[in-house]
Amino acid sequence: MVKKLRELNYTVHLIMNPSRVELDQLFKDLISRMEENAKANKRNLLHFYYTGHGKMKDTTYAVLNETTFKKALFPFERKIGTLSLCKNTCVYALLDCCRQ
Repeated sequence: MVKKLRELNYTVHLIMNPSRVELDQLFKDLISRMEENAKANKRNLLHFYYTGHGKMKDTTYAVLNETTFKKALFPFERKIGTLSLCKNTCVYALLDCCRQ
């Protein structure tokens, strides 16, 4: 899938078993890129797919392999919501995780 999307000139970020630091950086980079595209009047289409452990509290969290429980909870739903606020942006998110 990644190979085919790249052949079609899509930018693909594949991160397997990410750390909290990697995901924080990914979302910062995505927001920056989407804002740049919006300023250039370009459209953004983000398809976000996550499969793994999850937890439901006040929002949907990914449960990462981190040293502390607090660091392990990554607020996917909130982060994706932030991305969707960027101008000229459409976000599709598929979270394939349990929500205990």
